Amino acid sequence: MVNAYVKLLRLDVCLLAVLGLIVGGLVSGLGIPIPFYFLAAWVVVFLVCGGGNVINDYYDYETDKVNKTHRPLPSGQITMKGAKFYGWLLLLFGNIIAFAFFTPLATVFVIINTVIVWLYSFKLKRTPIGHLVDSWLAASPFILAGILFSNLNTSLIILAVISFFGNMGREIVKGIEDMKGDSYTGMKTFEIYLGKWKAMWVTIISILLAVVLSFVPYIYGKMDLVYLIIIILADFIFVYSLSQIKKPNYCQKIMKLGMFVAMAAFLIGTILI
Repeated sequence: MVNAYVKLLRLDVCLLAVLGLIVGGLVSGLGIPIPFYFLAAWVVVFLVCGGGNVINDYYDYETDKVNKTHRPLPSGQITMKGAKFYGWLLLLFGNIIAFAFFTPLATVFVIINTVIVWLYSFKLKRTPIGHLVDSWLAASPFILAGILFSNLNTSLIILAVISFFGNMGREIVKGIEDMKGDSYTGMKTFEIYLGKWKAMWVTIISILLAVVLSFVPYIYGKMDLVYLIIIILADFIFVYSLSQIKKPNYCQKIMKLGMFVAMAAFLIGTILI
């Protein structure tokens, strides 16, 4: 039972979000000692991301009964009522911590993102703009870091944009994988609206944009040679994933690996610069 509740969080996604916040903090001027409010932000991002994932699964119950029967809800490991309470509890605690330790602007940012998380899960995911919303949420930890340190600089914006396009590509691939269940439940997702093959081309363009933009921090002297070496590895993984785009399940897993390697490049690059 405990393991099922952990699975609902999707720890890998939450970890990526926290790493994005940490990288954003380093780019914004994070020093030693680390401010307590920034440590609190790690918890806030984790809770809001995890809570959002739980609420998303709650609203995806019908489609997951077709697409992903192994997940905790459609497999009956957790009740719908239990998942709904769990998700909102995580979101509530995330917002309470933000209210207690953040500036008013950062707190409002977290509240707005929490509303967006709910709207995405409740309605927007089922529309053609769903991936745009989800990709904003993926990029938002970088923006939150800039707000927390009052230093929303160009480097942060570039990192957020790279994250946005990288996430967009992977989400479209996931959507292609889920088209059967999504269509069965009457959803009008981006892939269903545009068609499988056009959606694949949008994925390719999104990933290639992220790859091209990944060189910008090095070109403008914001990152060093170590960053360049690691980001080239990440870009190679992303390009390889595109060669597997006709196998959506495998493709999106390779993209996730690329995201972690890219985040390692950002993290190590910002520490060494």
